[in-house]
Amino acid sequence: MDIKNDIGWIGLTGIELHLEYMHKQQGKILEGGSAAGKLFYHLHQVKPLWKYVAVNTWSDDDVYLQKDWNSNYFAHNNHGEKITVELFKKHCPFAEYHDVKFENFVSDEKFDIVSIGQIGRNVNWHTTYLYAYKYLRVGGVIIGRNLNHYTYGSQIQQAIRKFNHVKFDNQYFIIRKNV
Repeated sequence: MDIKNDIGWIGLTGIELHLEYMHKQQGKILEGGSAAGKLFYHLHQVKPLWKYVAVNTWSDDDVYLQKDWNSNYFAHNNHGEKITVELFKKHCPFAEYHDVKFENFVSDEKFDIVSIGQIGRNVNWHTTYLYAYKYLRVGGVIIGRNLNHYTYGSQIQQAIRKFNHVKFDNQYFIIRKNV
């Protein structure tokens, strides 16, 4: 898979992990923290019949793409284009989107995958993962990122202790809904 690196943070390993759980030709995926749409952009190339639902606080956040992805996000002059809902729609015109905090998203739908990639000081991790679990269909999975994030990793680890995990690696984890 040819990765478009200039539109977000998730790498090939994370994209391939999502594809491992997209067994069916059709399904539904919800992402909290969609930013510029890198995950959906790549998944849609392989799974075009899936329904893609994005949740992000585009209007509340000042987040920018990086000019140099090998440098620190906060390095001098490393901010590129501001991430907006318009930028997301440009990369993911096929996706439904909601400009709200994840815990304020409301839907009656159940999803095969709920991907949590959001990050930030205003995220309530306990509420985020409880809501993510609520939106899963039975047999569905949460794919969580940032498990070892230097600022938020310990908060994420604390929030997910109550769930049954089926897979861990350095940055990702899986929570499966069995009942």
